[in-house]
Amino acid sequence: MLKRSLILFSLISLAFLVGCTNHKITTEPDAVSSGYFESIKSLYLSYPSITSSSTILAFDFSNLDFEGLDTLKDLVKEFTEEEGYTYLEATMADLIELGYIEFSDSMNEIPMPLGFSNGVLFEITPVSVEENRLVTELSMWKGNLSAFGSTFTAVYSNGAWVISTNTVWVS
Repeated sequence: MLKRSLILFSLISLAFLVGCTNHKITTEPDAVSSGYFESIKSLYLSYPSITSSSTILAFDFSNLDFEGLDTLKDLVKEFTEEEGYTYLEATMADLIELGYIEFSDSMNEIPMPLGFSNGVLFEITPVSVEENRLVTELSMWKGNLSAFGSTFTAVYSNGAWVISTNTVWVS
């Protein structure tokens, strides 16, 4: 019985340690574009349940302005399509205007956005960019009670991007 308990404890400890470590992603560095891309991909892979019922992944790049932005958009579009989703570049306002966002019938005359029933919106906001290191706020929004976000740090070291997160929030 003690042997089984020790084995079980060891397996649980190992799973915990693996889940809490940074993961290394190898990619060709394209300055800031690759760091942003790997951060977006990390967020996407962290919450598969939020995208599982979606057919569209929308990306809000409106807060970004850097030389490699078109490269980032190409990387994200290719990844989105490889994952089997429709790619859409849009802000929340764009999605509302296009009719993708559902609203509640509000009793106080102000309609509240409920959600993006067939998609997920990724919002990207830069915090800081330095040589081989960037920090960004990333979020995924499917609805008022289905959103996740975090501060992501991407550091390029020894031929790979190392992505770490902190200050995770969930709605």
